Amino acid sequence: IERLFILNLHEKKGFGSLFHNILGDLPETVQIENKRHVTIGNNTRSKQEEKLSETTLFTPKDIKDKLWFPDIALQDHDDLYDEQYLSSEMQFGIQFHLLASKIDHVKDIESQLDEHIQCGEVDLKNKVELKEKLTKLLNTSEYLALYENNLEILNEQDILVNENKVIRPDKIILKQKETIIIDYKTGLPGKKDIKQILEYKMTMDEMGYPDVKCYLFYSAIGELRLVG
Repeated sequence: IERLFILNLHEKKGFGSLFHNILGDLPETVQIENKRHVTIGNNTRSKQEEKLSETTLFTPKDIKDKLWFPDIALQDHDDLYDEQYLSSEMQFGIQFHLLASKIDHVKDIESQLDEHIQCGEVDLKNKVELKEKLTKLLNTSEYLALYENNLEILNEQDILVNENKVIRPDKIILKQKETIIIDYKTGLPGKKDIKQILEYKMTMDEMGYPDVKCYLFYSAIGELRLVG
């Protein structure tokens, strides 16, 4: 209620390191040896203790309900498109993910862009940059090699794992002696991405598909990674 503590343990690379460096530019930052301490706001605790009743707590009834606190909001939902909730960078990443998972050839970029702009899934203001990034991806030799000698390409294909679980890899490329799974990510690389795509691999292995290989493409850094 009164305080928020953030501890940033980080390695030399990644978001934690970037965050550490940014803190160095803040006037409130105090450097003690190799640690940076930042205190923002009043650091004295209130002597008055109030018991909160249920009526004072915010209980969201709908995904679009606004949070009661104005300064801090944590959001981790891939399907929110409302500008009110997503930064322009996040919106761009989501729209790139959507298009990359559907487009297999450079010649289809323009028509797919126009189609998704028409139906409101892609912002017109992002068209030029999306076209540039998609063209660059679909002209990358490493990426194009994944499509060579394919028999079929499945985009966002639902796979029933059991009676309670369905998985949906972004793209599956079927070949005579090889199976390629590609998942597109909008954020920075994380362990959960690897766990997710390896689950896809295990399912495809159990279904009898040959030599399943997994790739993650991170749009934020333009990097294609082989997993496992």
